[in-house]
Amino acid sequence: MFRFREDDDSNSSVENAASRSNSVSSASTSSKNDDDSTSLSEAFAKIARLKKNITLLKKELSEAKKKSESLEQQVQVLMEANEANKNDHFSSPPRSNRSRKKDLSSIVSRYNVPKLDASILTADDILNYGLRYVGFGEERQKVVEKSSIDRFKAHYGPEPRTVKDLMSDLCTKFPDTELKELLMGLNWLKLYDIEHVLAGRWNYDESVCREKCKKTTRRIESFREKLIVFDASMFRPEEIHIITVDGVNFITQEFRLDPSTKWFDHKSHSCGLKYEIAISVWQSRCVWINGPYPAGLRHDRALFCGAMTMDNPKSTWDRDALLWKIPEGKKAIADSAYEGFPEKVTVK
Repeated sequence: MFRFREDDDSNSSVENAASRSNSVSSASTSSKNDDDSTSLSEAFAKIARLKKNITLLKKELSEAKKKSESLEQQVQVLMEANEANKNDHFSSPPRSNRSRKKDLSSIVSRYNVPKLDASILTADDILNYGLRYVGFGEERQKVVEKSSIDRFKAHYGPEPRTVKDLMSDLCTKFPDTELKELLMGLNWLKLYDIEHVLAGRWNYDESVCREKCKKTTRRIESFREKLIVFDASMFRPEEIHIITVDGVNFITQEFRLDPSTKWFDHKSHSCGLKYEIAISVWQSRCVWINGPYPAGLRHDRALFCGAMTMDNPKSTWDRDALLWKIPEGKKAIADSAYEGFPEKVTVK
């Protein structure tokens, strides 16, 4: 009897232990599943944050690249121009070493001048590139600065600093202005070469040279009304002699469509145009330009007072002429051609 009871108790204990073990195992499994679910959610959230950060970094990197792109291009252009200037060679018939010029490459490299932004151009840049265009390469520019500036002025007229200011004004008003076109226009105005000469120097077709020179000079002329102004209020009360005035003749080609002796310039014995120019004595600036007129048509004095000839009655004189612009009590300084107006002109 007792043995059977012990066996029953033992079996009951085993069943209870197994039941508790199954309960613990089930709870453990449930807890593990919850932990795994939480870990996956956190991992997905972290991946989302990383993706967002990567997107922001890519955007910042793109903006930084755009900001540095223009500078990198400028540096690359300058490096290529410098390399081209070193490596270009001019092919010519064989000649002795003594007669060979080290700087013949400048004749080729002058056409490789880069297109630079006006905002980074300096007077030294304009001097360097301007001389290269007319045949003075890097080797031939290794002279004193005065010689380089004299060469520049001989080909273009104004000095590099003046061209720099003109270039800045032109780019402000006409953003598509290029340095090469401006220099070609100034070169034409200074030397007045025919189209065939310009085509060889500037590496353009004759018709292109013609159009570019006209466009450049018209753009320069557009500043006339703003910059060249004769205003009586600009002179101080204590100033008596306020301007110098003279007639200036410029040599031109013959006017084949209008042949006449009126174009004859007695100073150069050729064809020419006359301009009347006045400069402020105290401000050192041009305040008046009147012209152009045929060089042999009117005398300086007649142009000054607004007459065709000095024989015309005074009542017919043009009241818009410079004589009538000079305020009472003020005078101009001029040469002997302007005698006859002592109240307005002091003749030197």
